[in-house]
Amino acid sequence: CNDKTNRFFVLMRALLGWQDQPTPIEFFAYAFYWVVAIALGVVMVRRAKKSIAARLERMRAEMGQPAKLQEEPVVAAKASEDTATPEPAESNSNSDAGGSSSAEQAPTVV
Repeated sequence: CNDKTNRFFVLMRALLGWQDQPTPIEFFAYAFYWVVAIALGVVMVRRAKKSIAARLERMRAEMGQPAKLQEEPVVAAKASEDTATPEPAESNSNSDAGGSSSAEQAPTVV
């Protein structure tokens, strides 16, 4: 990119006034360009996601399927299991630390 040794850049400097070192205005304009480009990209992706979600909901409604799958919260399922069959204090502390017993089952999705 040296306009002193490379003939292409000598020609670009003669025709367009190109320099290999940007002025402060060019630098800030370039940075502003990328900020705007990234912001527009984020906005466009969000719009596309909303549009796809709306189309999916419309298709589900037309087909007679439920809008969203209802899943029982794991916390509520675990609380109901604890009240139904109390476990000894030692195994209860292990299950709180992330261990799982064979009696625990994952909620089923209908």
